[in-house]
Amino acid sequence: MNGPLLRPRYNRKIAGVCAAFARSYGWDLTVVRLVLVLLVLFGGGGILAYVICWVVIPEEPIALPPYQAAYPPQYPPSEPPTV
Repeated sequence: MNGPLLRPRYNRKIAGVCAAFARSYGWDLTVVRLVLVLLVLFGGGGILAYVICWVVIPEEPIALPPYQAAYPPQYPPSEPPTV
């Protein structure tokens, strides 16, 4: 596995289930989508599996930019404080 099984917020068509499996296991996204279409057309269980995965697999958290202070502290101080 390449990472946790999380539905991405970007690079997804409907809910990101195929993208989650492709990214997590290192598979090609097109192949995963093609397998899903074949399961829907020939087995019929693909839709149910997709909906279950949509509900069960969590969405990846929102990436927030790192906190940067307006005036970052300088350690050690560049000059001693004046009295």
